[in-house]
Amino acid sequence: MVFIDSLFVSKRLPLIQCVVVDMSSLCDAAHPLSLGPDFTEEGDFLYISDKNASQKTHALSFKTYDGFAIRNLFQNVLGQRILILSHDTAHEVIYRRRCDAMGVSDFFFPEPDKWMFLQHYAQEHGFALDHILLFDHSLSAKNPRDRQLASSVALFVGAHEFAADAAVPYVEVAAEPHGYVRAFAHAHLESMESIQSYYAKTREGKISESSATSVEAKPIRALVLDIDGTCTNACRIFSQDGREWKRFCKKDLQALRQWVDSGKILCFLTGECSSIVVRWAEICGVDPERHLIMEAAHLKVQYLHQIAEQFHLQLEEMAYMGDDVNDLGILEHVAEQNGFAACPQNAVPQILKIPGIHLVPSCGGSGACADVVAVLAER
Repeated sequence: MVFIDSLFVSKRLPLIQCVVVDMSSLCDAAHPLSLGPDFTEEGDFLYISDKNASQKTHALSFKTYDGFAIRNLFQNVLGQRILILSHDTAHEVIYRRRCDAMGVSDFFFPEPDKWMFLQHYAQEHGFALDHILLFDHSLSAKNPRDRQLASSVALFVGAHEFAADAAVPYVEVAAEPHGYVRAFAHAHLESMESIQSYYAKTREGKISESSATSVEAKPIRALVLDIDGTCTNACRIFSQDGREWKRFCKKDLQALRQWVDSGKILCFLTGECSSIVVRWAEICGVDPERHLIMEAAHLKVQYLHQIAEQFHLQLEEMAYMGDDVNDLGILEHVAEQNGFAACPQNAVPQILKIPGIHLVPSCGGSGACADVVAVLAER
């Protein structure tokens, strides 16, 4: 078996002028979800839609972590051209909605020959195939054209069958828990100065030294939660009829309602602005006007102080749980102020490295919120 090491990848990265992603690397179109009309209860999970409808619909699930890497890291920070491809015309409406959400305008169905299509696309935009980073799990090593394409690009993340081919610059990446594109970013892009500067924005507004003076930990009076990847399974679900969905856990819902019913404060901080998160706050038993802050993005530290002031709290009386890099600063800040900082089992690597972070047993959207409520109840 041939392995491409990190040194090889780091040498090839400066060559990259275009990131090409086939939809086969972003979702499992062979197993669509059947959802509707307004929300769907399936086993331990609850699917909530952004719009009401009268009929069921088919939908596909995409990891938000991949979307973050494509839009924020590759496109916005590194300035890479992004091209999305698919041979699956049956889900064109869904694919186009996903591309719109990622801010990607170049989306094509390269029939009949993907290798020839990319040759023409590269020539049209002034680069060669060996300047492409390709994510594609639809290629087959038994197909000569597919093998030619895989061996022509600068770096290839795809079907494992190519790992044994010395002619293919195959990069081993595991999809779970963050998806193929985000996993590649974790492994090979994190040390880049521009990305480190981008992550540093999440720490703006932090107080450098702890202001907490208590020797003993104060009881936690407020639980503040990130939503996507913490209350949900970090997926964006798009349907054929134009709706978007998120998957929540009924176990989390029950625990959060109990927290509210006990007289404690529950708030949500999210980078999104969506009717889905408003509805989630409502069914958890809180007023979205007072307990939900949307479009927080990199300002979560500042908004945390706003919540503390609103409810007359000290930070050491607050708990926060989040999973992604926009939670870095707020989690560090809560820990430094003697509050309770927690993350789901599948949080991104940067979160897992925070000193004093409490790692709960469950993944986001699969009981992580219930876990943190249980831990806080024992304090």
